Amino acid sequence: MYSFRYKSITVAKVCDRLQGVQNKKTLIYTAFRAVADPRNGFYTQNMTLEQLSYADRLLLARTKRDYYLRDIADIQAYNPVRFTAQWDSDWQAAILAAEAYITDEDVVDQSTSIAQQVDTLMAECRKLYQRFIKPFIEDAFPNNKGMQNQFGIDDYGDYNRTANKMLIFLRKLYDQCTHHQTALVAVGINPLNIQKINTLYNDLTQVSLAQNTFMGKRMTSAQERQALFLRMDEFTHQTCRAAKNVYLDDDMAKYRCYLLPTRNTETAPQHTLPANAKMEVLQPIVETDFVEVENTGNVDFSMYIAESTQASVPATAVVIAAGQKQTYSALDLGIDVNSTQPQMLIFWNSHATEGKYAVERLE
Repeated sequence: MYSFRYKSITVAKVCDRLQGVQNKKTLIYTAFRAVADPRNGFYTQNMTLEQLSYADRLLLARTKRDYYLRDIADIQAYNPVRFTAQWDSDWQAAILAAEAYITDEDVVDQSTSIAQQVDTLMAECRKLYQRFIKPFIEDAFPNNKGMQNQFGIDDYGDYNRTANKMLIFLRKLYDQCTHHQTALVAVGINPLNIQKINTLYNDLTQVSLAQNTFMGKRMTSAQERQALFLRMDEFTHQTCRAAKNVYLDDDMAKYRCYLLPTRNTETAPQHTLPANAKMEVLQPIVETDFVEVENTGNVDFSMYIAESTQASVPATAVVIAAGQKQTYSALDLGIDVNSTQPQMLIFWNSHATEGKYAVERLE
């Protein structure tokens, strides 16, 4: 008995039609097709929506829920235990919770705002010290480096670069200035500037604390957001899985409505289709497969399903024009549903100019 894994399912036994198959390659492919077909009961939705953007996942959830409300009678009849009024209520609540949660862009904006506040305060600290404090320390204690260094003059070069070190410097500076305030006032320092050292120290402490704790909050925020979206995605997954089982045999138009992308199609890799050539694109292809194809080049090309690129291009091959993006079923592309051999999606470029394409198998 053969055992293999398809979409995270280990299959040791498929169905009675495997009996009597002698060719191992044919047996394995027949088993593969049996597992891939939801009508045989082995199918499960295992793809993830996490590769999509949060905006795309929200749009998918809203769109699939609209389809669900349209088809609710059929889907509830399929599984009345899961698809109750509570299911739709919880799904809607999950969508609203995910939508309302702070976006990463908002988090980044907050981080930028805090960083700008730190930079502004650091600039004020440098200005205060260099223009309104240091000259008076030097006047009050001329030719006395030891006394000047008690104010931190010798440390300033290292301590003015980061907020945490600037706070240490300000604390020391303020303590010494208040202790020697009489001598400083005698040479003309404004006492208000001594008090401003303490004000800046307090302000910078608060903003620096916010900045230091922000990354931890951002990580927590990302985890919370991901949990909300995963909960929303589960409603999308389970509903689409059930709906596809409902409509697979009887309503292919509605079946298509519940297909889900497996990656962000906006960033799908583009491939080159050589001039005057046939190319194997996806293998194996089974009769329940759907693919989204985009012609990103400047010439049209033909698509069909066959057992080999050596086979003749059928008259039923589908042509996709330059710039066109379309979803096709395996049946649209001419799959032989009676074949026991592996079949593949083939693109044929009959032009002297190379083509470009992006393709994705939908689930």
